[in-house]
Amino acid sequence: MKTFLFVVVTLLALTGFMACDMFGDEESECGPLYQLNTTMYYHEGNGIADSNYWGLEAGDTVKFEFLTFDWVTEEGLCSKEHINAFYTITLKADSADMLKGLNMKGHIIVGLMDYPVMITKTNSTTYEGTGASIGLAGWGPYDDSGIGYIWGKLLLRFKSLGSKEADKDALFHALQKVQLDIDYYKPKSQ
Repeated sequence: MKTFLFVVVTLLALTGFMACDMFGDEESECGPLYQLNTTMYYHEGNGIADSNYWGLEAGDTVKFEFLTFDWVTEEGLCSKEHINAFYTITLKADSADMLKGLNMKGHIIVGLMDYPVMITKTNSTTYEGTGASIGLAGWGPYDDSGIGYIWGKLLLRFKSLGSKEADKDALFHALQKVQLDIDYYKPKSQ
């Protein structure tokens, strides 16, 4: 009986694995799997963090926005398969506690569609978020061409220190890196 169950489980696993494997599939509308690594912000030298300052929101919360440079994938990606997006935000250990009430939310923008990516704290200096199985085919032009383009956005909020300059300075000293990594299929023609 154990051998029979083992054979059934093995066959089911292989069938499922082969059904999802796009690489080398002549019937596939997509090309090979690819990983894109995009640094949205990296702390270098002296200066202020390159972001859009949105000012105070409700009460004493300040909001900053980080964007990818134009479209993340200049060559396009196959809109016939879903993508996975991974945000990683790293703070400096010596100044991470300057940003009181810190919370973040990532976004993946596909055409006119906005997919939110929840960001959670994984340790004292790292926050991560995963946007799993994001579809590209829901927007007309991407359906027609089979090629999609996306961009990423990260909204970062914390309790204001009392002035725009103090808030920017605190963010600059605390924030080390904002990273967006994307697993996707290239269009078959590429």
